[in-house]
Amino acid sequence: MSVIETGVRGWLAPGVARVELVSVGGAVYAADIAGQSFTVAVDLHSECGYAFEAIDHFTARVYDSGDALLYEGPVLV
Repeated sequence: MSVIETGVRGWLAPGVARVELVSVGGAVYAADIAGQSFTVAVDLHSECGYAFEAIDHFTARVYDSGDALLYEGPVLV
């Protein structure tokens, strides 16, 4: 996974169908998925300063194709 000024991008594990980032304020940012990769567009710089500091203020949610929650927790583990 990569954290960049304009969001987060990475590879999907098998079985993952949907990824979201949730800000501390409750805003939900849905990932765009293409093949086995994803990108979540969010201006991390304006959210909390520097991208790597800002990502600590977000929660990741990962779902399967049946909409079951597979993971909810820190974006970077």
